[in-house]
Amino acid sequence: MNDYLFPFSAIVDQKYMKMALILNAINPNIGGVLIKGTSGTAKSTAARGMAALLPPIEVVSDCQFNCSPTDETAQCDRCRERLSKGEKLPVTIKPRSFVDLPLNATEDRVAGTIDVARALKEGIKALEPGLLAKANRGILYIDEINLLDDHITDILLDAAALGVNVVEREGISISHPARFILVGTMNPEEGELRPQIADRIGLQVENQALKDQKLRAEVMKRREAFLRNPKRFIYRYQGEQNRLRSSVEQATKLLPSVSVAEQLYEAIASLVLKMGVESHRADITILECAKAMAAFNGRTCVNASDILEAATLALGHRLPHDPFAPVELDTRELQRHLEEILGEPVSTSHDEELEEEGSAKEAAVTFIEQPEIEEMSLENEGAAARHLRRAQSAPGKRDVEAIGGGRGKYVRPKFFEGNVSNIAMDATLRAAVCRTAGHGSSFEVTLQDLREKAKRHRSHYVIAFVVDNSWSVHVGVTLEKAKGVAFDLLCDARRYKDKVGLVAFKQGRPAEAFVCLPFTNNYAAAAKRLGEIPVCGATPLPDGLRRALDILRLHEIKCHDAIPAVVVISDGKPNVPILLSKDPYEEMFELCRTLRRRGILSLFIDVATGRKDQENLCRKMADLSGGVYIPATIG
Repeated sequence: MNDYLFPFSAIVDQKYMKMALILNAINPNIGGVLIKGTSGTAKSTAARGMAALLPPIEVVSDCQFNCSPTDETAQCDRCRERLSKGEKLPVTIKPRSFVDLPLNATEDRVAGTIDVARALKEGIKALEPGLLAKANRGILYIDEINLLDDHITDILLDAAALGVNVVEREGISISHPARFILVGTMNPEEGELRPQIADRIGLQVENQALKDQKLRAEVMKRREAFLRNPKRFIYRYQGEQNRLRSSVEQATKLLPSVSVAEQLYEAIASLVLKMGVESHRADITILECAKAMAAFNGRTCVNASDILEAATLALGHRLPHDPFAPVELDTRELQRHLEEILGEPVSTSHDEELEEEGSAKEAAVTFIEQPEIEEMSLENEGAAARHLRRAQSAPGKRDVEAIGGGRGKYVRPKFFEGNVSNIAMDATLRAAVCRTAGHGSSFEVTLQDLREKAKRHRSHYVIAFVVDNSWSVHVGVTLEKAKGVAFDLLCDARRYKDKVGLVAFKQGRPAEAFVCLPFTNNYAAAAKRLGEIPVCGATPLPDGLRRALDILRLHEIKCHDAIPAVVVISDGKPNVPILLSKDPYEEMFELCRTLRRRGILSLFIDVATGRKDQENLCRKMADLSGGVYIPATIG
């Protein structure tokens, strides 16, 4: 543990983040906490400072899994076997572990693998513990968890849910306890976490940059004092640290005695249903969090206030919501629902804060409205999104399946299939060691020992949306409805963390296209910019295609792994050429041929009013580009 760690109690404000961490320290059954916020909002500082608040634990001194000497449910197979034989387990006291999981960690590094040294020296097939073993009964910290490989994330969450890590490698199968407090941090600007993963993390808090100038000044003063003399600064907060550590320890001891009245179980379930949350994890998390809240306040009975505050921390990331609108839990609405369920007033320690919060929300304009699209639908509903996802299964595209050879991240070994340039030396040696261990045979590598690297190559789409905001579209189906089609496709792009850019038209002499949003993962900004596109009189569609090709070419220079795509939402009727001496239709068709030559995925959504000539034009564009034509119908 770093002796010069910034004290947890010295963090300015961010009360919800600190409370969520404290509650998890008291009751690990809550399921961890996800801290969202921009850079510089004390996320990492708080996560590391939390470790210092946890009381030390008794462990079996010669066990590599930090097993408990008294609790058989928290012991590995070897410790339980020793106890069954009447052996007294050696005990030592050690601080809780704090394990920082790197983003480039492989499956072997996380879960564990064969101990090659023991196999060679002793002829024993044993496990070399991974990070999950080191994190047992401690804290597993993942910075930028939203950027972690999905495969590794699944391993972590499965272990967290079961409390056990199972390792099966080269003919051995070993399980060990893996009970840890999961603390994840992320910057929402770098992409969202999959809803399925977010649901499996107990609590979520969002750190906001401090708006009060006095609080921001205090942050600077404390940081300056810490850097100038860390020892003195830590000593200054030693009293607060000790009081908080004592409160956590007492609450942990009190927790098993905390009871919940029968009517409160039903109140939790009813509250979750009223908020439109389907996951049963929400109910369980609120219950465990409320019990920890009661214990922290020195009570053995959960009350309605505990449930309200627990629900505030547990429901926000589980609410059904517009994917482009900020997820905001209305705490006053939550309080009203709970009061209706219980038939009595429910007080909270944050009543005044809630009132201020509610007033601020009413004054702020943060919601991004979705364009009205009730009267427009796509023929063959979902065809657009399916076409954009079709390349997932193609070689070298998405990373849904592990692939061998070539570029990509080495995630795990697989049986040799003939690619000698892709030998996984670590796994090959382990296989050879395990084959010869305990048989008295000399160590040698044979063909049956060879293993090949399974790699995971992550590619993403970069989708250039060309949105026809001309007067002809505005008159025919209204521009807002055309924007609605683009909005639906933005939703799909967000789901897969694809980058999106927007090209539209603007007035001029002559009219021209412009990039109104460069490629970004900020889908809220894309939706906002889409809604702000004004009507342009003319239709410089050839220039729109050219601009889309230009920004795709520039992005390709920066990122060779990107899969380029163009989505054109138009009536297919250009009237402004790039060169005044050229025919706009011929320019448009030639640019479509360029899309084909460059292998760019293309999609043409025809928002014409149903005139046959217009439909043929858009279809011709799709045919020339090798793309897909999808007509929009007006109801």
